[in-house]
Amino acid sequence: MACGVHCVVTPVVLAVLPAVGGVMGSRWVHTGLGVVLVPVALWAFWRGLRRHGRLRATVIGGLGATVLMTLLASEWNVCCKEELGWWRATVSVVGSAMLVGGHLLNLRDGRCGCDE
Repeated sequence: MACGVHCVVTPVVLAVLPAVGGVMGSRWVHTGLGVVLVPVALWAFWRGLRRHGRLRATVIGGLGATVLMTLLASEWNVCCKEELGWWRATVSVVGSAMLVGGHLLNLRDGRCGCDE
């Protein structure tokens, strides 16, 4: 239940946050999100793997988390937002989609009855 609520609420909250100003553009906000959300996501994938034994959600979600953390680490070497470029936004969306897709697979695999 908590995972389902997390999967629904997190994208909505993140979509609404830019409306409150330039908060989401801050490096510190991205770092905070990465430091908090990625370990929680990896814990959820590990827990799901132990429950249902299917590796695909963990691999897809783990790759998505790796992409996002790599982008986050490389962002600190850039002095201006203009230097980030469209490709970084595209890769960020792909990494985020992999993370969300991994969560959805994890949720589905946990409900398939394969752990019985």
